[in-house]
Amino acid sequence: MKQKLHIPILLLSLCSLFCTLPASAGISSVSVTQNANCTGRGNQYEPILSALITVTGDAAELTSVDITLDGTTDINDYEKVKIYSTGSDMLKSPTFDDKDGGDAVLLGEYEPQSGTMSCKLTTPVTLEASGFNFIWVVAAVSEDAKEGNKLDATLVSLTAGDETIAVSNGNPDGSREILMIRKLLYSPGDNGSTAYRIPAMVILPNGNIVTAIDRRWDSEADLANRIDIIARISEDGGYTWSEEYPIATASDAKNGRGDCALVVAPNGDIIAAFVGGNGLVASSVNDPISSFISRSSDGGKTWTPVEEGGQGDITSQIWGPDCNGDATRLAGTAAFFGSGRGLCLSRQRGENADKNGRIMFVTAVRNNGILYNYAVYSDDNGLTWKVSEQAYSNGDESKVAELNDGTILMSVRRTGSGANQNERGYVTSTDGGETWSEEATWSDLKVNACNGDILEYTTLFEGYDKNRTLHSLPINDGSKSRAKVSIYLSYDEGKTWTRKKQLFSGNSAYSTMIKLPDGTIGVYAEDQQGGTTKNYFMRFSLAWLTDGEDIYTAPPAGVEEIQAGDDTAATINAGEGRIEITSPETIAIAIYDIDGTTVKSLDASQSCSIAIEPGSYIVKAGDTVKKLIVK
Repeated sequence: MKQKLHIPILLLSLCSLFCTLPASAGISSVSVTQNANCTGRGNQYEPILSALITVTGDAAELTSVDITLDGTTDINDYEKVKIYSTGSDMLKSPTFDDKDGGDAVLLGEYEPQSGTMSCKLTTPVTLEASGFNFIWVVAAVSEDAKEGNKLDATLVSLTAGDETIAVSNGNPDGSREILMIRKLLYSPGDNGSTAYRIPAMVILPNGNIVTAIDRRWDSEADLANRIDIIARISEDGGYTWSEEYPIATASDAKNGRGDCALVVAPNGDIIAAFVGGNGLVASSVNDPISSFISRSSDGGKTWTPVEEGGQGDITSQIWGPDCNGDATRLAGTAAFFGSGRGLCLSRQRGENADKNGRIMFVTAVRNNGILYNYAVYSDDNGLTWKVSEQAYSNGDESKVAELNDGTILMSVRRTGSGANQNERGYVTSTDGGETWSEEATWSDLKVNACNGDILEYTTLFEGYDKNRTLHSLPINDGSKSRAKVSIYLSYDEGKTWTRKKQLFSGNSAYSTMIKLPDGTIGVYAEDQQGGTTKNYFMRFSLAWLTDGEDIYTAPPAGVEEIQAGDDTAATINAGEGRIEITSPETIAIAIYDIDGTTVKSLDASQSCSIAIEPGSYIVKAGDTVKKLIVK
């Protein structure tokens, strides 16, 4: 992973190990730290190891560093091996800028080799007397590196002055696993800000990725704060990114904007939902935190303006004495949207079929210190909005996904206290998000209270081989901190979950997901391992996520004739939840799933309508064979 690696000075991390050396060597100890995060193809500044070198007595000139690449899956995944120094400044030196190297000094660049690499420094560095010094073993990752392979290194020895000092324990546990993409989009201080936080992301019909994020000028704090919402666009699947495009900007803390969620409307517009003005706790009827809607009709480059009490302000429709809602909303004092990605319905059928195209976010209304979740939805591309019945109490930031049969699943960050409080909450809706089931929790999603995303990745309704639902969340290893954002996978549409892969090795928080046209998965997430927030875009395959146990296969495009019969052959067509067959005579019918397992077999004459679950099938009626999708 690209990241600034931070080394505690007084208390070393668990993966840092000391090597105590003779005092006469000048170097009295070396502490080696392993970066155990993921990395991405083509990244040029990826720290593998760092060494904190302690010198007692006189200064010494470091002239050579011996390493091995043991533990690396394929050394060809290294384009180059680089050695850097970040000096001895105790405020700056413990970090390495993985975006472009920052102020680090390049000491040498080397071709990867098997066995021990003796890296003679082209720029020797003076190790400061009676002080701490930092050097780094850095990978330039090959553009052709294989997804899932690992990069590793061992620090074998250091040559300073006339002595070569062996480093014991120069290979702490861990390695860096390669993703298709891991791109650092924002670091603290970028563009004059304190930090960027709260990622949101959608993918457009043309394949472009549009992101939104808070640019927080004065601190990492939420509203009230001077915060802009900024968009960026990738036209090549996340490899390169555009300049910044403002969605909403603030001149001071009083008119800050933040916590954005995005969705693509049926007409192609991108709808942004966010809040502004007063903060959640300080908000009141007379001085509210406002809920806004803005739109872009040009792929995310320009956005409609918003104004408190004016254009784009839908606060009074969500909460307050004029909202025409339930008692909780009428007496509410604030609300905010669950940031990240909204939902556009596309799998509704039967009596709900006219709700396809509905766009939806989830809001949390504050009443007497408690947060209550509601769906906020529009049936006219975001021009007008309605609010559902109450979905969850003691909720927080929540996300929605549309399941195979059109059921809406809401995943809820929970607050408050009580039974099973460490478990993620959920409710469902079978009427397009207007009413909701009883509150429930997932016993196998014991996660820290944090925003995440839920994505219906594949469905039988769309012709895929199985239903797959993804959830991005931190994990809870007994610590109450947000850490180790991971991707969970469900094959039964959220009834049960298995954590498949971890994206961060340490502190990490908010995340959002998309599915790209080729079936790969994109994640935009916050890395907080250094005590500040950096934001990465990552892209990987289903095969990587499942360690090769599951492979993404695109569904058939529609009805495909595999074998045509003679002039008296049957006709085969897919209906809604049915397969329709017409034949001039009695014929044998067999229906198979894509794996070739017989689903149904029967004899039928003239015509028949066979009820069947949505999915992809191969149908043989007499001499005619067709592959089709039932929705």
